[in-house]
Amino acid sequence: MFRQPGDKGKQVIEMKINPAVPNSGRAVPMRNQRTGAAWLVSFNYSEGMYWHEPQGNLRHIRRPYASRNIEPHLVPAGTH
Repeated sequence: MFRQPGDKGKQVIEMKINPAVPNSGRAVPMRNQRTGAAWLVSFNYSEGMYWHEPQGNLRHIRRPYASRNIEPHLVPAGTH
């Protein structure tokens, strides 16, 4: 997080970029490390938001949502 001399009063947002999710907007299959639940995660670079969409039976329990970062327990699918 860097500030310029004229940045007084401006809100600075710090984003953590996840290398597993490309900036192209392509959705990447990810899995919850603790529960094994499947998610599709994509990154909207114009808004700086990650879009999380549940897959399978989880769709009936959880709703899709947007956030500024990826949940720490989500890992790329097929890596565990």
